Parts: sequence; structure tokens; C-alpha cells
Amino acid sequence: KAGPAALQQQAGDVAGELANAAQRLDAEYRWPYQNHDSIGPSCAVADVRADGATVWSGTQGVYQLRAALADLLALPEDSIHVIYQQASGCYGHNGADDAAADAALLSKLCGRPVRVQWSRADEHGWNPKGPAMLMRLAGGLSAAGDLLAWRFANWTPTHLTRPNGQTGKAALLAGQLAYNL
Repeated sequence: KAGPAALQQQAGDVAGELANAAQRLDAEYRWPYQNHDSIGPSCAVADVRADGATVWSGTQGVYQLRAALADLLALPEDSIHVIYQQASGCYGHNGADDAAADAALLSKLCGRPVRVQWSRADEHGWNPKGPAMLMRLAGGLSAAGDLLAWRFANWTPTHLTRPNGQTGKAALLAGQLAYNL
């Protein structure tokens, strides 16, 4: 569902200045969906019991993951302990949360601690993708080369796909598959 366009800032008569500029510069840039693979495949260990869970993960959001796992495991959030572990990282949201959810769901089902490490193929195929963007820029210069006006427009889906308390299990691959979401 697309949200409304948001104007961040506007000052002056940008359209008029661009139309009357001695020199106009226009550019369009397209940024495709991109893998956010870690330098090493995502991995987690989970020990889920009837009264709570402990999960070791290289997550970039310990408390957000804890809230999503509470929904996935049908446990109170305060009974889940997520312990951050130094792990391979990336620029952006990687597969660490999903590997943790896989381990947690498997541990709940088999009643013992489980370690899940994604393969490189898993990481490439299932990791969260960086959203695509379309950017359009326009600039207008005076005859002396002074900047008169500048416009930047950006179209992109949300960059907020990390699991959290609001998205719950729906933001985790394991949740989507296990609960047919």
C-alpha cells in the first residue's frame, strides 16, 4: 500500500527559477533492488522452552527481534532473551533476524537448542533486499554559474522492513511460511 508523498522542504519559486535559468541540468538515477548479504552467511542459535527463549544472533536490532520472536513463538516478550553476538555484517538489513527466527521456530518444535547457519545460496536467495529507488534531479544556474534552484525527487518503497513488535512474525520468513502470511 503506497503512502502519501512527503514534501520535506520547499523554499522560493523552484519551478519559475528552473524555467528561467541560463543553464538547466537534469539527471535521473535508478537504483535497483540490491542484496544486503553479509560478508559471511547469517547464523543464530536458539533455545526455546515452554516458559521462554534465549537466542544468540548477530541481529542489528536486539529489541525489535525480541518483539517479533514473541509473536512468532507465542511467548511473552519479557520471557525472550536475545543476546547479541559479533557476526558478519552488511550495509542495511541482512538475514540475521531470519536465521534467528528459523533457529527459534525449529528449537520450539524439537524441544532442544538449534543452530541455523544459512548457506551462501540461502543468503543470496532469501536475505532482505535493499529497496529500489528512482531519483530525479534538476538544477538551474544563472549566466554567472550561480545556483538559482535545485529540485530532488525520490520514489522508493519503505526502508523499514526490520522485524519489530508492530510487524511481528509477518516480517520474518519463518513466520510467513509457518503461518501462511
